[in-house]
Amino acid sequence: MRTARLLGVILTMLGAGLLLAPPAAAQPPQRLAGYVTDGAGALSGSGRAAVTSAVDKLYTDRHIRLWVVYVDSFSDQSAMSWARRTYRLSDLGDRDALLAVATNSRAYAFLVPATVKSVDAKQVDALRRDKIEPALHDNDWSGAAVAAADGLDAKSTSSGPVVLLVGLAVVAGAVTVLLVVMRFRRRRRSAAELSAARRVDPTDANALAAVPLDALADLSRSMVVDVDNALRTSSNELALAIDEFGAERTAPFTRAVDNAKAAL
Repeated sequence: MRTARLLGVILTMLGAGLLLAPPAAAQPPQRLAGYVTDGAGALSGSGRAAVTSAVDKLYTDRHIRLWVVYVDSFSDQSAMSWARRTYRLSDLGDRDALLAVATNSRAYAFLVPATVKSVDAKQVDALRRDKIEPALHDNDWSGAAVAAADGLDAKSTSSGPVVLLVGLAVVAGAVTVLLVVMRFRRRRRSAAELSAARRVDPTDANALAAVPLDALADLSRSMVVDVDNALRTSSNELALAIDEFGAERTAPFTRAVDNAKAAL
């Protein structure tokens, strides 16, 4: 009888103790004291070492600071609200990213400012979806933080278009130089052919037949220009002669100039 009564007292005390035991405390937004804060006891020794190593490597490679904090819950706040308040309380800046994880609910927030240039918004979304969330789903708390650090440390894919643009610029420059050289050579060759065509006897049909058509065309245009200039000069001189000697005495010259103009 005494044994049964004693057992009942013990069970009553244990039940009261369980009822009075406080639930897991929810941590409010806080000022972070270090890069890795484990208020939930989520990390093993090796897990903490892996997260610290990834965070240190990210800073060495990119000068980006990743802050990681684990809590039991976000105090009835949304993950984003909790993380933003913690971000402000910790005076984090434009080179600071924050990964906040509530282990009880697997809720998390990953804040990466736009001033972090190693990744863009789409890459951050992909990092959340493809790396961080799967790790949290498997209770791999350290793996989620390591994935976040490695994702921010990844080589930016934005260099691809830059390299392409540089390559196109080089090709365009080479084509431009080639065109300039070809044009220069063509002009030099045309000048040489025109000079040779000027020395050909216009009455020698065989010699004319040996001259390239382009050179003959250039020669004809050159001759037309020369004749036109000569006519302009003659017309000016004829006008002066008419003023000085009269139209009657200069009539033969007037007819010669008129005939030349008609022939041209």
